[in-house]
Amino acid sequence: RQVVEAAGEAGSLLKTLSPSLSTLLDAPDLDEERQDQLIAAVAMFLVRLTRHLGGLLLCIDDAQWLDEPSRRVLGQLTSELPNTPLFVLTTVRDDDTFVPAGELLHAEVGAALDVQITLDTLGEPAMRSLISTVISGMTGTGELVELLLVRSAGNPFMLLEYLKAIVDAGLVRPRWGQWLVDTERLDQLHLPDNAVDMVVKECPFLGNDERE
Repeated sequence: RQVVEAAGEAGSLLKTLSPSLSTLLDAPDLDEERQDQLIAAVAMFLVRLTRHLGGLLLCIDDAQWLDEPSRRVLGQLTSELPNTPLFVLTTVRDDDTFVPAGELLHAEVGAALDVQITLDTLGEPAMRSLISTVISGMTGTGELVELLLVRSAGNPFMLLEYLKAIVDAGLVRPRWGQWLVDTERLDQLHLPDNAVDMVVKECPFLGNDERE
């Protein structure tokens, strides 16, 4: 009910965003594309929904991939933020390749950008602590830990994915309050060298062509 009320008369525009909205919003189909109207409708839908709910967090991960209409939606939202309990959180990669995309996003939201936080890689003590936290009882030393530190290079996501792959392969197992590491097979385990390859490796629904 709240979604339908927030959509209002823009139901015909908003239903094109997703199959779920199309089912929920009982509105006639549009005969032609109206991008400008759709952008305005999406922005106002988010504002109205936020006010209906009393507050909303809009989280956009990897915002460097946003297309131009999506950035315009954020731009239109900025004028409503002072009077709307909406918190917009975006993450953007800071590699040289993505700097232009970050600048485009920054230009669109302008003064509405309140806080910028740069997340650096984790230091070695923090990485050792993370390992001990995830696998309770494992100390922050040993051959496995050293391998994880080298391979992950301070990236907590990579560390956790490597650790999961090693555990899934049966190379680490508990025994009477301790963790045993199969060091002989550990050297034979093929682990991807970067985050993209690791993510692809963890997606069994991808065919060989898509993996390549």
